[in-house]
Amino acid sequence: HFNVEAYEKENRVSATLVEGKIGFIYKCDNASKKVLMAPGQKLVYDSKDSKVQLYATSGESEIAWKEGKIIFRNTPLEEGLRMLEKRYNVEFIIKNNRLKGDSFTGTFTNQRLERILEYFQLSSQIRWRYLDSPDITDEKSKIEIY
Repeated sequence: HFNVEAYEKENRVSATLVEGKIGFIYKCDNASKKVLMAPGQKLVYDSKDSKVQLYATSGESEIAWKEGKIIFRNTPLEEGLRMLEKRYNVEFIIKNNRLKGDSFTGTFTNQRLERILEYFQLSSQIRWRYLDSPDITDEKSKIEIY
C-alpha cells in the first residue's frame, strides 16, 4: 500500500509507503541512483536539483484523500496550501513571506474551502481574498494569502 504524488507542473514527486517495499530510481549527476523505502517512510524527490529526502510518517495524512479527508499534522503552510489547491482546484499566491514559517494541525471532512481558510485566519492571523481575473477562461480561481 502506497501513495504517489506526481504532477506535470511541479518539480516535486513524493511517495509514501504504508506497507510493502518501494524502490525509487532517479538520475543524479548523470548516474542512476536507487533508494529503497520501508513502511512508514515518505520520500520527496525534487527534480530541479535531483535531491531525495526521506521522512518518517504514519501515512495518515497522505492517504486521507481516499476517505475525503484533509489532515494537517504540523503541516507547513506551503504544503497545506498545495493540498488545498489540488482538492479545490484553486491557486494560492502567498504575498507575506512571514507566513511561510507557519504550520497547521487539524482534520477537515467535506468543509468548504472558505471555512478552512477561516480556521487558518483565526489560528495564524492569515488574511485571504479571491483575486479577480481579467481572463474569463481561467480554469482556477486565484486566492491571495497576505
